Amino acid sequence: MFDPHEGTSLQKQGKGNGFLENSSIAVLIASYNSAQFLDVTLQGVAWQTMPASEVIVVDDCSTDETEDVVNSWLDRLPIKYIRNEINLGVGASRNVGLRHVSSELVAVLDADDLWLPMHLETLVGCLSDDRTIVSPKAVVWPGGGGLSLDSRHALDVPKGKNQFQLLCKQNFVFAGSLFPMSMIQEIGDYPNVRICEDYLLWMKATANGYVVVKPKFPTVLYRRHEGSLGEIRGSFFKSLQLPILESLELFNVGQQRLLKRLVKDLRMRELLSAHDERSGRFLASALNNLVPVVGRGTLRLKMSAIARLLGLIRTSRHQ
Repeated sequence: MFDPHEGTSLQKQGKGNGFLENSSIAVLIASYNSAQFLDVTLQGVAWQTMPASEVIVVDDCSTDETEDVVNSWLDRLPIKYIRNEINLGVGASRNVGLRHVSSELVAVLDADDLWLPMHLETLVGCLSDDRTIVSPKAVVWPGGGGLSLDSRHALDVPKGKNQFQLLCKQNFVFAGSLFPMSMIQEIGDYPNVRICEDYLLWMKATANGYVVVKPKFPTVLYRRHEGSLGEIRGSFFKSLQLPILESLELFNVGQQRLLKRLVKDLRMRELLSAHDERSGRFLASALNNLVPVVGRGTLRLKMSAIARLLGLIRTSRHQ
């Protein structure tokens, strides 16, 4: 059994890898008005069987009791508290926190999620070298409800050697992953966007040869509630397109081709989403949102658009 009082050396979990022998772990938390959840989140950090060397909490200009909650843990956790003067968003706030990291490994934690006690020990045990990203599996924790094994958060790494190409089809990397600080020094910060900043970071990383691995079992309770980032809808597909296009020069020609295909797919999904929001306007919704998807979308999206069109036709006949 790992003794949490023996220090933070990862040699026991490192399978003899020199990179891991003296590594330390920084927990990175960006928080905005999450005081009601943050106490439980920090409790999850405190009960880790492999303790963190530092816990960096970036308060993104909260208007609640976030600072009071953090202060209540100062005698129990090695916390560095930073408060933004203005609200920057989660990606920019994580970048602020990264400036204060002195550890070799970074474990990202959302301010409303909860780690199980073996989380860090499990993720570090999956590391093979300093070009590995360890993405945990998560169990969904709905507000006021029981636990749920949502397949999106318990995905295995898809089979295939080109993980960048696989990511362009589906984001299988959890936002709260573990990675070496040297990765940030090599590929740069989180993109300064308000949504899916982690997805874009994983793309940059896999494009530069970093490899994503996962443990066999979940170690995170992913809290799902009204207002959580995972529940944002509406402009999601539209918001992601521009940051991808603005980042094209970071990738080679083949990767750019895949990203442009992804942007096209996002545009088609945006149109389908817009149809769902305006389904009461039969003709306008069909012409503006569904017909373009039938003409230019992937086979799966074409079928989805056709199904919606048939549904609109049936509805109009009964009105």
